[in-house]
Amino acid sequence: MSGASEAGMSKAPGVGQADAEDLPASEAGAGAVRALLKQGKLAEAEEAVSAALSMAPARPALLRVAATVAEQRGDLETTLARWEAVRAADPDEPAGYVGALRSLRRLGRLDLAPPLLQAGRARLWDNLEFVVMAAQLATSTKKIEDAEQGWKRAAELAPNNPDYALSAAMAQVGPRKGRRKRLRTVVDQLEAHHARFPDFVAAYIAHVGVLRELRRLPDADRLSAKWCARFPADVKLTLARAAVHEELGRTDEALAAVFFLRNRDEPTPEVEAAYIRALSCAGRHEEAAAVCDASLRRWPKERPVWLEFARAASRQGDWAESIRRLEQASAKLPKDEAITRELRTARAQLADPESEVAPVPVEGVFAHFESLGGTGMSCEFGMVQRRLGTDTLGLLRWARTGPAELIEALDTEFAGVGDEANTELVTARVAADREEYVTRDTRYLMESHTFVRTADAPADKMFQQTCRRMRFLRGKLIEDLRAGEKIFVYRAEEAIDDETIIALHAALARYGDNTMLCVMRAHAGHKARTVRTLGPGIFVGYVSHFLRDAGSHTGSDIDGWAVVCAQTEARWRAAAA
Repeated sequence: MSGASEAGMSKAPGVGQADAEDLPASEAGAGAVRALLKQGKLAEAEEAVSAALSMAPARPALLRVAATVAEQRGDLETTLARWEAVRAADPDEPAGYVGALRSLRRLGRLDLAPPLLQAGRARLWDNLEFVVMAAQLATSTKKIEDAEQGWKRAAELAPNNPDYALSAAMAQVGPRKGRRKRLRTVVDQLEAHHARFPDFVAAYIAHVGVLRELRRLPDADRLSAKWCARFPADVKLTLARAAVHEELGRTDEALAAVFFLRNRDEPTPEVEAAYIRALSCAGRHEEAAAVCDASLRRWPKERPVWLEFARAASRQGDWAESIRRLEQASAKLPKDEAITRELRTARAQLADPESEVAPVPVEGVFAHFESLGGTGMSCEFGMVQRRLGTDTLGLLRWARTGPAELIEALDTEFAGVGDEANTELVTARVAADREEYVTRDTRYLMESHTFVRTADAPADKMFQQTCRRMRFLRGKLIEDLRAGEKIFVYRAEEAIDDETIIALHAALARYGDNTMLCVMRAHAGHKARTVRTLGPGIFVGYVSHFLRDAGSHTGSDIDGWAVVCAQTEARWRAAAA
């Protein structure tokens, strides 16, 4: 294999770029494999690649295609073994590291990434492809220091690339904790970026977003006006300016800004969606509906238009119509994750028995479990359930509450939950373009996500619907507690003692023969993926890490949760038998 061929292939661990490779005759079987992959014939592709590997087992290009086949089949062990073979064949090339990291990301197993990243950093910290991949992973997993270090290194290796410099400036945004303080530093770094790359418009758009998130709306207003005058042709910058108008309550100015774009150039889905939004926020609902109809006829499979079509209904408090529209969108775009999430959120707001579009729980491997919330990132178990195919309704599924408050709530049968006097609807800024409603029960200090953007639902109607929903879910939880047919899960961010766990179970047991699983991090004497029995119907499980732990390269310990729940359910069924 020539050096030129190797260099070209080392940049392309994915199938798409492997198609462009000029493989030697000895690796001709890879072409047949790629053709089978394109047709979705995974079993045949695996047979073909195994045959090709038997003839040329150490060819890096063939190994990369083979790793992709295994990845698409979901065979993690084989995928990693084949990428390891790529690294053995080309130890100083990034392909074996970058390809393996991509596979781990696609297969949801970034918990296995740290050794690869460490080895790659030791060998390839001068290789731009590897450095960018490491920085991307650190950014996606909210590891602020690693992300900042990675993007700074990328900017050093490619000093004239404004994208890498912008990523380095924005790397500190990270998770919500301490976010506002870090954003102030980001503003300074963006100003330095403008000095180095004065014509890079993406940095100005990012700057407007950071100012909005910091609630420095006068600064965002002044600077966005200045930058739009300087770059009048940039669509995204004008849309950022429209967003500032909207947040300042100047809906007519927001509409005018988008209207200008719409008339200046040939309409695009992005601009039409923004125009629908501007009309809807200005209260011009009939006009918004007319533009939606025309846009969907022109672009029947454009996500932004479908989402604004649905949000135009939710902004009027018509959740049922919003759901109908999202269901139409889902039929057109069944694999679109954003539409699926929005539909799930809208259905969750209609969690009452009288609604004709009330959500139907999705039964899966965790159908016998119900979350009692917990401390810290208390929504974690609900997210794990969804990841593993179970989507249920529950009063505490997304709720944060301490053990003492939960015991009090159980002792009083959650009295007053859903009453307007005990309920608060507050907001939380989670990104520049996303401010969400959060519910609080003032009596039991329960705080819960709604996942509904403040811009997509009027506060008064959202409050009424929230109270109605909480009252319904309270009744449902009481029924489930009395039935004694579920395992109730409490997530303890910090370890709690056995006495507290027993007290929590005692509060559950007042309703009936209920079972409880308390999940904590593994620590001395208690390994991850183990369960201990504390008493009849009382189990304590351990996972390696929780969502957004400082030392975690991934989200939840999905496999750990699955093993702990499976062990608990097995013991629960054995006890029942």
